Amino acid sequence: MNSDEKLRGLYTVWSEIKHYYPYQEKLEKIDWEHLVDQFVEPIMNAQNVQDYYFELMKFISYVNDGHTTIIPPWRYIVPGYSKPAIEVEINDNIFRIIRVGNNEDLILNDVQVNDLITFVDDIEVCEYFNSINRLYARGSKQANEVINAYYLLSGPKEKNIKLGVLRDCKERSVSLKRDCTSNGQFFMDSKLDVNPPYIISVSQGILNVVIKMFNDENLVNDFIAALKENKITEIHFDLRNSRGGRDDLAYHLIEQIITEPLNGVKYKYLVSSKALSNWGTADEWKIFDRIIQPHNTTNFIGKVTVSFDGGTGSTGEDFVIALSNRPNTFFNGTLTAGSAGNPYSVELPYGGQLRVSTFIGLDSKGNEYVGKGFNPNNK
Repeated sequence: MNSDEKLRGLYTVWSEIKHYYPYQEKLEKIDWEHLVDQFVEPIMNAQNVQDYYFELMKFISYVNDGHTTIIPPWRYIVPGYSKPAIEVEINDNIFRIIRVGNNEDLILNDVQVNDLITFVDDIEVCEYFNSINRLYARGSKQANEVINAYYLLSGPKEKNIKLGVLRDCKERSVSLKRDCTSNGQFFMDSKLDVNPPYIISVSQGILNVVIKMFNDENLVNDFIAALKENKITEIHFDLRNSRGGRDDLAYHLIEQIITEPLNGVKYKYLVSSKALSNWGTADEWKIFDRIIQPHNTTNFIGKVTVSFDGGTGSTGEDFVIALSNRPNTFFNGTLTAGSAGNPYSVELPYGGQLRVSTFIGLDSKGNEYVGKGFNPNNK
């Protein structure tokens, strides 16, 4: 690896965030100006692309923003890494197994749903999880618990993972192969599975719409068809673990179920020019108000219910925020992920990318929700 290239990547990350990240007060709190100095040596000592990107990811984790991230060349799953076919859920620092795949290793070790994990590789599980956050910080506690639970058991395939397992007040130790297969197929955590991106069904007049990603243009047409072809008395949107996509698709759905203009999220962004500032023109913050207009006058006006959780982020979160202003709408959930930003991308050495958030997200009342989350029941 070329030393100049390695340093170029580090200082590209540092400079882009220093000059363009909208939450400048966060950078001041972590002393971004000098934090980079701590990473020069580990960056220079990186012997391969994987180690190099791990150091870049540790560096940017201090920003702690779900839309300001390093996308390594492998994107999500490190080459040569896997995990046992186990899905973990984290609530109040309790690490519970909620799904177990079907393979011989898990059966022989008697790992079951509702078992609690107490330690990983002889490290207390909360401490181990915090070390995972150094690579995959998402900006809020609830987002970390949903997304980063996947990485808790991930590691080199050839190296078993040792777990402390608690059941019926009895703790034992198991050593599991990092074999992410079930019935001979890849075991995908349900929270991360976005295939299919949406499911629409009708039962007894209730239109059920499960959306994992707003990225398929057929979503809107299928939704409209279901409304027209059935006598719908209620709509239920399931946005749990809805990770993002395109806001235009989300708002096109909302257009079909409102009769009056509706306030969506607000985008606060900085208009800045170093050239003009030299002539006395100050930087200026602007706010873009998103107003959603009804599609026509015969739209659905009945009851709408919305389910959401800490995995509801980005476009999914925008959808919940907008619907919080719709009459006859009811919500079931705690806090959304607190993640928005419409990032721009910069290429990094050896095939990775830097993404930097471009705006400060405000709910329809003007309150910041990024890094905090949003719950319509608390408005």
